[in-house]
Amino acid sequence: MNIYEHLSFRTWLDAWYQLKKEANANFSHRMISRLCHQKSPSFFRDITTGRRTLTEDQEERLVTLMKLSTDEERYFRDLVIFEQASSLEARKEAFDRISSTRRIHFSQSLEGEQYQYLSKWYYPTIREMALCEDFQPTVEWIAAHLDPVVSESDITEALQTLQRLGFLTIAEDGSHTVSDVSITTPNQVTGLAVHNYHQQMLQLAKESIDRHAENERHMLGVTVSIPESMLPVLKEELNQMAARLLDMCDGTEEAKNVTVQLGLHVFPLQKLGRNECG
Repeated sequence: MNIYEHLSFRTWLDAWYQLKKEANANFSHRMISRLCHQKSPSFFRDITTGRRTLTEDQEERLVTLMKLSTDEERYFRDLVIFEQASSLEARKEAFDRISSTRRIHFSQSLEGEQYQYLSKWYYPTIREMALCEDFQPTVEWIAAHLDPVVSESDITEALQTLQRLGFLTIAEDGSHTVSDVSITTPNQVTGLAVHNYHQQMLQLAKESIDRHAENERHMLGVTVSIPESMLPVLKEELNQMAARLLDMCDGTEEAKNVTVQLGLHVFPLQKLGRNECG
């Protein structure tokens, strides 16, 4: 059951209840009321049918009862804001976060054989280039536009791999279609291919300093001291920023004509496991 398929917290609550009911025939609306310390036995049904609004206290109790993950809890709270907030601005901001989160969670996950997609930096690059208005699915056109240069034999192999994995379809008449989902690597870097992907992209970023003019690239980095406990918070903030950037790029109505690499990273410059600097 996937909470990110829902755009209403009420439909999600109903789906969650049905799943719990299937697993335990004794699970009931009355039981939920008791577990959430609500006097009315119809409290939950009144929420799911829209007869009553969800209060902050009830929201907290339901979040605890449902045992949602951090991401799921954030998404659920945004659904409540989107549906119940009196402020139009608050509802709009909540919907923007909902849209970004859904785009990330409905991105295609690369597993198994599809990890081959990450084995060379130009595989995902060619797939993204295919979304550009002037793209031509020929070895010659791609070779003339990739930066840095890639051999024609490598491009031929890349096109064959992209077609075999279903990321790119090339018809006999030369027309092409691209899989209509965003593709992301896991938030937590796992697997040799994903390690290689990030190493290649970081190397390209390093080379870009000399290869591209300042108006063609943007490098931003800061060195700061933090409590070690903040690392998970920073990682989550970067994940959320990635979701917003992906939503912005995929959702633009302007014609696409260039492929870029967006990188977000955080890593320690001091050995972890110490309580203080020094």
